[in-house]
Amino acid sequence: MNKYLVALLTLASLCFAVQYSLRIRSLGTDFAYLIPDYETDLYNDPSLMGEKLNGISYEPGLSTPLTMRVLTKRFGWFGNYWAKYKDNKSNLSWYPNTTSISANDLWLLDLRGKFWKFLTDDVWNLYNDGSYNETRYFSQPNDYDTTRTMKYLIGATGPHSMGTNFKLISKVCGGFYEYYRNRSDYGDVDQQLWIYTGRVGIYYRKASTDNFTSLYLMAGGPVTTEDIDNLPYPVFSHLSDDEIQQTFFAKTLVTQLGWAKGIAVNDNGFVAIGLRDVLLYQRTNTADTSFTFPNKELCGLRNTLAFPIALEYQVNNVALRIGTRFYYTFKGDREWNSDSTLVRYNEHNLGFGYTWGISWYLNDNFAIDLYNADDLSSKNNWAIYLRRTW
Repeated sequence: MNKYLVALLTLASLCFAVQYSLRIRSLGTDFAYLIPDYETDLYNDPSLMGEKLNGISYEPGLSTPLTMRVLTKRFGWFGNYWAKYKDNKSNLSWYPNTTSISANDLWLLDLRGKFWKFLTDDVWNLYNDGSYNETRYFSQPNDYDTTRTMKYLIGATGPHSMGTNFKLISKVCGGFYEYYRNRSDYGDVDQQLWIYTGRVGIYYRKASTDNFTSLYLMAGGPVTTEDIDNLPYPVFSHLSDDEIQQTFFAKTLVTQLGWAKGIAVNDNGFVAIGLRDVLLYQRTNTADTSFTFPNKELCGLRNTLAFPIALEYQVNNVALRIGTRFYYTFKGDREWNSDSTLVRYNEHNLGFGYTWGISWYLNDNFAIDLYNADDLSSKNNWAIYLRRTW
């Protein structure tokens, strides 16, 4: 590949607004990287850069509801920014002052033919991923409680061609999580955890118009702060009344398998069926809450098997999208019971969900997308996206 891309994600806490397009969310995120979708595929494979697009979307249900996208042949930027501050006017300590800063940035720069020759055959996407939150309780001048969390990762994505229709895409990252708490009755607690992780995946896709077959297999650790926050055992957990903190991020493995088949419908759209399985295993370094039973480990196991179905059909200048999924989830965690004994708790669930979306193509360049997840009556489940291509 005669391309070299450098991408920076500045002060980012990656969320669906950047990772998946509204189109792929309407069809179902189980189909991400399986149904051909330029905006979603570009996030995973920056070597695809080359199309031009401007867009702005709004989704009230997200912590960063406003998202902007700009793509040219050699430059790209996806971003959303949001800050919240609540000033407690009451003297009651259970009404805290809170500050949060949320932002998502994706910067793409194509330097093919402009950089050192030995880099022209590789494509790398560098990113930063972080967030900041603070909560303050004040009931009296000498009675206070301040909590701050900071998250920061820096990493890289590298796609490499493995022949016709196959790609190897690797991600590596490192950074830190920090938890700080200052209480009038306990003093300071400052915990910092350094994280190094990565993953690798093999992707296959054979596509012709609306007929396609896709397959991927990936394995490794969590590579974003969102992945880490969704682990069975959080990075920092409250393990005693004395605010002793235990770092639980250790020995984590995530594997994903995806497959999809798309069949064209009258040259106006397609029907897709698929399968997606996500397996997560986490084992902690220690699970001692009282220092009476040292070196006992907690174990978390998650598995989600989904069977998604999607339809996209266009009539004149309107495209309708419907996605459904049947899924089975298993959760098996080793936790402490009331007798301070480690016990395995198992949970099984069957479920069904749907997503819905519509695109109105105003002309060859402008389109408006609408999206809804599961509840048509809730305004927080709606999103709107205005985009321009040329």
